[in-house]
Amino acid sequence: AGVTEFTDRGTFSSLGSIAYNYGFDNIDTSSTGFYSEPNNWATNGITYNTGSNLVIGPTAGLGLANNVCSSNSTKPGGLAAGTFNGLYRMLGLDLGTVFGVSPVNIVLHTTQGSYSFAAQAAAQTERLSFYGFALTGGETFTSFLITDSTINTAPLIYNVTVGAVSPVPEPRPVILMLAGVATPCFRLDRRPATFAAS
Repeated sequence: AGVTEFTDRGTFSSLGSIAYNYGFDNIDTSSTGFYSEPNNWATNGITYNTGSNLVIGPTAGLGLANNVCSSNSTKPGGLAAGTFNGLYRMLGLDLGTVFGVSPVNIVLHTTQGSYSFAAQAAAQTERLSFYGFALTGGETFTSFLITDSTINTAPLIYNVTVGAVSPVPEPRPVILMLAGVATPCFRLDRRPATFAAS
């Protein structure tokens, strides 16, 4: 068991079957630039259960071209993100900060333990950094937590990607036995060729 970190989305996406890849542009932020989501807000395989979910849009005047998910708090601690609603072994997201630049900390909880990635670089607003994580062995993600360590900033996420676990079925012994019995055997006849006299 273990986790591998990726910083290239293409390499990450080629690892397995992607179940969801989504942003937050379906949420209407046009009036004020902000929209507060309720606690335990579920979408695309993840429940965001921070209690202070905030979707920030372009009209907020913060240099954003798309809606992003952030926290309604600029105290250190930031975005307590999501719980997984299925069996996934891949998590990818574009990660950044708003209101200022700050390193972020990522904690991944799985069915077999936790993994921490401290002080990951994250650019401000649209200059987002991709981070992808793929689990090995039989473990799957249960939740993740993203925090920043600087006051007056908040982490944000966009382009969230989760990959489904696709178990390979074990071949059944009866099927294997039938396949062995049904396999035809071919014998090559190696008699010398005979040519007619002309």
